[in-house]
Amino acid sequence: MEAIKEKTALEKLTLGLAAVLTLVQLAVLMDCFTLTNLLWLLAAGALTWLLLRGGKEEYFWYAFLGVGAAALIGFFAGFSRELYAIVTVRGEYRNVSENFFTVLPGLLVLAGALGVTALGGLLFASKFPAVGDRLRRLWYLPALLFAVALLYALCLGLIVTLYGYGSSWAGFSEFASLRTLLWGGFAFCLGLRAAGHEELPTRAAPGDAEGGAPAVKYCSAAKLLFLTLITLGIWMLVWIYRTTAALSPYEDRHPRKPWLEVICCLLLPFYVVYWLYRSAQLAALAADGEEDRHFSTLCPVLGALLTPIAMLLVQDKLNVLADREPEIEIELEVVEPEPVGEAVPAEEEPVREAPVEETPAEEPAPTEEAPAPAAEKPKKRRASRAAKDE
Repeated sequence: MEAIKEKTALEKLTLGLAAVLTLVQLAVLMDCFTLTNLLWLLAAGALTWLLLRGGKEEYFWYAFLGVGAAALIGFFAGFSRELYAIVTVRGEYRNVSENFFTVLPGLLVLAGALGVTALGGLLFASKFPAVGDRLRRLWYLPALLFAVALLYALCLGLIVTLYGYGSSWAGFSEFASLRTLLWGGFAFCLGLRAAGHEELPTRAAPGDAEGGAPAVKYCSAAKLLFLTLITLGIWMLVWIYRTTAALSPYEDRHPRKPWLEVICCLLLPFYVVYWLYRSAQLAALAADGEEDRHFSTLCPVLGALLTPIAMLLVQDKLNVLADREPEIEIELEVVEPEPVGEAVPAEEEPVREAPVEETPAEEPAPTEEAPAPAAEKPKKRRASRAAKDE
């Protein structure tokens, strides 16, 4: 018990799913003893023990390899067991037909199991270091493959039963089963841990997002219907998770856990009707500021008959909440007036002039003086001498 208490909520959920898988695989083996069912049981039991007690990396790797090996052997054994065949019996006439659409669920389960092996090797055995980042970015893919296989098998089985005119498909009970659902949940928990989540993801309260944006995201009616139909209902589970997380801050009691609500909607019959009732109450309270009894009563009634219509009604309230602009608080700075009186002049600091560097005056370059003109010799004036002689 101490080992369980020390684990996080995500680790406990992973361990719980592995334990339930072990019990389910044991029941399947007791009903039909085959090599494939035995390998599934050994792999699930080994994973439960290792997740509970811990162990060496090699032991984890061998256990996850057992998951991949069981899926691979089971895929090829399905051809001999006629899991991919639509059998039509009319009197003495018996027709067996196989095609790609009947084999597709087996391929999806095989791909999902190999994805679980890859995630387990990356998370517990330090395998695949070269492609580790790519595997972490695709952490959701194995769980998505199991979910698509389950929904596809449900749809194909209903079509064959209703419009097959006496035909039957043995793969319906093999793939549209609780075992496929549990392996998908186990793959989802492994993916979250491989992506770096130590705890189960939660949604922040409104106004806590960066930039003051609301936590509720806008989604148009056309987009919601298109994603729900094109994914054969898988997007409805994603929508339930997001809506529960967005409305949890408005709970007056303990907030609901999104992952737990998704599991309850999958496992408990008609739980989605109660979920729509509670979510409609919270959505009306968040969008309109008061509870709307008519709205909270209409949504579950439509959810029991036309679930997509009830989803649109709840999403409409969420869109009102998403479009609401956050209130902007303006803070004004109050400036206190100065007391009336003589203003005391502030002492002015003397301005210090920057010292001016004296540059020495440039001495003029010496110039060569022109030579003085030679003294002119006195001219003999004949006239003056003649005057003296007289």
